[in-house]
Amino acid sequence: MKILLVSLCLLLSCSTTKDPGQATVGHVDLNRFMGNWFEVARYETPIQSECGAAKVTYKLENKSEIEIIHACHEKETGKTVHARGLAEIDNKKTNAKWKVSYMPLFKKWHMFSGSIWIVGLDPDYQYAIIGHPTHKHLWILSRTAEISPEKYEELIGMAKLQGYKTNELIRLPVWK
Repeated sequence: MKILLVSLCLLLSCSTTKDPGQATVGHVDLNRFMGNWFEVARYETPIQSECGAAKVTYKLENKSEIEIIHACHEKETGKTVHARGLAEIDNKKTNAKWKVSYMPLFKKWHMFSGSIWIVGLDPDYQYAIIGHPTHKHLWILSRTAEISPEKYEELIGMAKLQGYKTNELIRLPVWK
């Protein structure tokens, strides 16, 4: 668990957050966005390479802070490990840009934190695409553990329109 926590922290904080002009969704209703999401696909990184099936839970702590709980099944053992982070809304006009830290003690100085942006979201809040402003990280999320091949292709198309290299996505095992 400690390795996952430190790894997630480093994953986000080691990337520059220069805004290349990428678009986010127009507005995120935070209350509707909260809850459980399953990772359908993501860019593979050495940090997440030990994680197979994964899910994330968002919980609104106050008007501008979100608790994030990542859970994944370790590929080798099948054991579920967790990491806790806090996100601060970085753009209150859209609620689509977040500054995430997995070391909350350093949050107020923005040390060990990084940006994630909601770049795709369906009207019913059943599917989301979360990216990093530099396009180095990408996650496709669903409210259900499994999605149809047609929906998956639609989400891939949305990510491609945002400039992501969708050929680098790995499809994750279904959470059970």
